[in-house]
Amino acid sequence: MVVETIDRRMPTKKPKLSLYIPDDLKASITRLSEVRNRSVNNLIETVMRDEVRRAIASGELDEVQAP
Repeated sequence: MVVETIDRRMPTKKPKLSLYIPDDLKASITRLSEVRNRSVNNLIETVMRDEVRRAIASGELDEVQAP
């Protein structure tokens, strides 16, 4: 019997960011990602990107160019 292992990790060159959050927040983020049919990572990236755009638009943050 041959068993194949599927590597579901997505190859990326993006930098890794680790964070600590309360269990209830993680559960809510996980559920919201399911409702929106997104991965948890994609949901967090989208929310963070939207917030940075708002901060730039309001003048709270200068636009930062990626290296």
